[in-house]
Amino acid sequence: MTGNFKLYNTESIQNIANAIRAKNGSQETYKLNEMAQAIQEIPTNNDVFENRIKGLACEYSNNNVTVIDNNYIIANWRQLQKLSLPNVKHLYYAITFGPNGNPNLEINLKGLESIEIRSLQFLSCKNLVLPNLEGEIPLEGISDGTIPIIDLGPQVNSISIKGLTSCKDTLILRRSQSIVTLIRTDAFYSAVWGSSGTGGKLYVPQALISNYQGADNWSTLLSYSNNQILAIEGSEYENYYADGSLIPTQL
Repeated sequence: MTGNFKLYNTESIQNIANAIRAKNGSQETYKLNEMAQAIQEIPTNNDVFENRIKGLACEYSNNNVTVIDNNYIIANWRQLQKLSLPNVKHLYYAITFGPNGNPNLEINLKGLESIEIRSLQFLSCKNLVLPNLEGEIPLEGISDGTIPIIDLGPQVNSISIKGLTSCKDTLILRRSQSIVTLIRTDAFYSAVWGSSGTGGKLYVPQALISNYQGADNWSTLLSYSNNQILAIEGSEYENYYADGSLIPTQL
């Protein structure tokens, strides 16, 4: 996938040089002024070289791509500190970083409208804000990672089995016309949201709090003493998304 890569340190640059040298079978160390020609000699379909470079990237941005549907198109880029794909509309089994992902990753997927099974598996990041996501969070849609805060927009209407096991502290559901259906309580990570868990925080519109408290499966989760249900109104999330950006209606 083309886009803009940014490398931060000398070690990264040297590793690129080593990758170039290894590809061309050279035992010599390339000088900087020799690297450009060496890069041109590498076949454009050399996935091994391309993936090695991606593994060193500290930032990646692409404002042109709208659909990512190849398995693990972004995988194991564990040096990433910033990932920006603001115009991606659809994901399928696409973004995963494995258990050693960067928990301080800043990610922008604000244009995302739909995801399928395991679209965001093993993703660890500061927070995940999906204001335009629609429909159901599917089976293991956002799973097996570590995301302290997940902020979902008003068009999300249901959460499937293990759909949000990555949510490790706070879930914000901005749907106001009705509650978000919870298919089963194992949609969440039991060590946080379970009966003996550390406790999660659920933010919903004030008018729907009692509806959540009485709804199937939500009532079970919210009966556990460590879990809290709180109103979005009057909270830090009323006018701002979880990443600190101002909600457009407040601009």
